[in-house]
Amino acid sequence: KTILIAFGGGTVGNVVGLAAGLVYRGLRFIEIPTSMTGQTDSTLSNKQAVNGTTGKNHFGLYHSPIFIWADTKYLKTEPPSSKRSGIIEGIKNGFISDPTFLEYLEETLNPELNFTDEKLTELAYKIILSKLPILQEDPSEKGYGITLEYGHTFGHGIEWIEQGKMSHGEAVSFGMKIAAELSQELGFISQEDVDRHYRVIEDKLGFNNPFPEQITTDYLLDAMIADNKKTGRELRFVLLDKIGQCYNPEGDFLVTVNLELVTKIVENFIQRQHPKKNVKTHELLVHA
Repeated sequence: KTILIAFGGGTVGNVVGLAAGLVYRGLRFIEIPTSMTGQTDSTLSNKQAVNGTTGKNHFGLYHSPIFIWADTKYLKTEPPSSKRSGIIEGIKNGFISDPTFLEYLEETLNPELNFTDEKLTELAYKIILSKLPILQEDPSEKGYGITLEYGHTFGHGIEWIEQGKMSHGEAVSFGMKIAAELSQELGFISQEDVDRHYRVIEDKLGFNNPFPEQITTDYLLDAMIADNKKTGRELRFVLLDKIGQCYNPEGDFLVTVNLELVTKIVENFIQRQHPKKNVKTHELLVHA
């Protein structure tokens, strides 16, 4: 007769959802998300997970809540940095599947995140609608649904290195820009498409903090090796074929990319962020 309540942000939802799925092989639970990420992204999926010692979301299961109750009044007092973390996932949805929604975001977003109550509710609702069709086609997110992980292989690595000093959304914002540059290097999208990533993420959303100086190319590659989406030894990525569509040469929307090319793209990205830095050095790091 037990019902657990997950009241809070995405982390609370994951911990409660995992506990609910494990105890007695499944307890009922409901989610009351209070953040933009929780209301528009994390609660829509049935994935419940916690981190392992080497990476994100290594231990988890699929367990759905009885229902989700989301009130956008909570978002009115959410800090801007946290709110951006949820909106970035909506931007990602536009890039991978819906150019029209991306255009809406370009018109609606502002770096100060000043919205009327009606506009804030509309924005949250439209982000939800941008993700639902993908989940309806692939609820387990192991086929077409893996496209929702665009930018996340790089992003999860960055987030893991930062150990709580950077939000998931901000890490993904960097990951999306690197993934766009990798897509462009492989000849799939144009430089204009790459520039659009930077414009929407930095100018429209206001996610423009400097890239952490302690992250080197080698350290980021080490973190990505333990990515939870890996299907073998190689590093594989969700990449864009064009705005609104992901490249799918291998049938599972993950693209195997030569490690040397990935290294080149990451080095160039970090070098532009910090021109005076030796991007390959480990001198400033202690890798536990």
